[in-house]
Amino acid sequence: MLMFVGGTSSTPYDAWYDFDDDGDIDIYDIVDIAGRYGTTGDSEKNVTVTNWPAKQTLNISLAHNLVIPEQSSIQLSTDVAGYDRLTLVIVKQTSGVLMARVHYKFGDIFTPSVWETPDLSGGSNLILNDSIVIGPTIWIELTTTDFAVTISAAIYATETSR
Repeated sequence: MLMFVGGTSSTPYDAWYDFDDDGDIDIYDIVDIAGRYGTTGDSEKNVTVTNWPAKQTLNISLAHNLVIPEQSSIQLSTDVAGYDRLTLVIVKQTSGVLMARVHYKFGDIFTPSVWETPDLSGGSNLILNDSIVIGPTIWIELTTTDFAVTISAAIYATETSR
């Protein structure tokens, strides 16, 4: 006479051994394995990850209707550490010469400019469109010469894949 006695294992549950996905490893799973005994094939398994963190984005306004007085310079900066791509938009709302230069900053050290122009055109200017972030802080220097200039500026960045 053969008798099976039910019990629990001290080994923790492992979903890879629950072949019928019913939440327990039982005789039905063993029967499934026995039926496949001796077969061969590709050992890779498809895996669906449901709790992977989504990429985060940064969408920040650096300036809105900011008036830069004639013959003066301002600096705008923000932390972009942890983001891998960014787009900078500067809207020049009034006429007048506006020189623009963009750097990245590591502590007190600046990179050479990654973008610059002697006179930003009027209207919307898409700068560093989906560019690779190369430093923890982006630094924008805007300089007027002959007239005061009104601008708005914003940054959109996407987070580094984890």
